[in-house]
Amino acid sequence: MRKTMKTALFATGAMLFYAAGSIIIDQKLRQVSPFATMLFYALGVSAVAALGLLVQRQTGMALTMPQGNQYWLLVALAAAIVVADFCYFSAYTSGGSLIMITTLVVLLPVFASLIKFMLGGGLPSLAQLVGWLFAAVAVFLVSK
Repeated sequence: MRKTMKTALFATGAMLFYAAGSIIIDQKLRQVSPFATMLFYALGVSAVAALGLLVQRQTGMALTMPQGNQYWLLVALAAAIVVADFCYFSAYTSGGSLIMITTLVVLLPVFASLIKFMLGGGLPSLAQLVGWLFAAVAVFLVSK
């Protein structure tokens, strides 16, 4: 299977399951504290990750662990994800609509390319700039 196809399948699977999670939060967990949601979410992720690492080790699959300053980068990543999760879950508990919250996710590539630029990753491409425009139009249309 081509690498880009595999990437697209994984990303599509992620979006499918994030969408399902958004529906669960919107319909059943809206009243639950964001911190409680984060706690149970983190426990689930930790259990599945530990089991996955165990299976990977027991079956002899390649297991690449972080090295050197990658540990600090993982701490920074964890901090970013904690803040992101808190904001995401709080968007629901503060009364946000499913459509508005999930549509704002289209801003992810806009923010990612801006952060990459600020960290010295180069100027956004023309395709990215056009994507920014489409994201802005999508947010505008949904907010009506």
